[in-house]
Amino acid sequence: MPIDVLAVGSSMTLDNLDGQIVKEHLPGDTNLFNAGSFGLKISQSAHMAQLILRKRNPAAVIMVTGPEDFTVNQQAGLDYDDGDFERFTDGGFYPWFVARHFDMAYYRSGMKEIRLDRRSRRDYGSLAFDKYGGVLLNIHFPHVNMVRWNARADLSHSDLAEWNAFESFAAFCHQRKISFYVAQSPLRKAPVNAEMASLMKARCARLARIVEAHGGAFFDGFDHCPLDDSYFADYAHLNAQGAEKFTTAFMDAIDPELKTLQFKH
Repeated sequence: MPIDVLAVGSSMTLDNLDGQIVKEHLPGDTNLFNAGSFGLKISQSAHMAQLILRKRNPAAVIMVTGPEDFTVNQQAGLDYDDGDFERFTDGGFYPWFVARHFDMAYYRSGMKEIRLDRRSRRDYGSLAFDKYGGVLLNIHFPHVNMVRWNARADLSHSDLAEWNAFESFAAFCHQRKISFYVAQSPLRKAPVNAEMASLMKARCARLARIVEAHGGAFFDGFDHCPLDDSYFADYAHLNAQGAEKFTTAFMDAIDPELKTLQFKH
């Protein structure tokens, strides 16, 4: 499948970017693909994007960042290699990938929940992907997970390796003449104390410096797109209405740059 605009990142990109709003700012025949995925750190998002971009040459890459994206990666290593990923995304033999990588015992025991996640957008782990690859959550207060709703990210311990990966990816896009558009997603106001607000402003300034130094554009949704609680699914994930509001503000901010894109299809 040709990709004209690729969206990558964690669940901030998966859940908080409204593909239909993005499409409304692009030519009608533009192909948009949201490859955001749960729990990815910046280094993982950048690595996956570079694998996708080995054989594809989109005009632009979009990334939405959140408070957890630059923290230390404490996840176990994933049991696949780059070759497997490329063969899968190139349309390889699907049953082989299922047999090699899928945990069939997990799928058997969780079949009911998995089927529900594929149909419903009322769970944080929803797999009800839209036609662009995103998931717009249908979660509204008071029907929320209160631990997630009141969570407060620790922004004081970001990982230098993640920042280096982010800057390397920005440079990679610039070298490939791919426009790089990055946005910091809004956060719920209540859990954000003065220290966290200060750290977030510093993070956004750092993101802007890196992105703009490599010819990209940055949108600070934390400062320039404040939303009330009705637009959130938890402290950082937006529901569908929040994603629409945030994506509209993001796209409006970078619209002059979008109008200069030269699509390669």
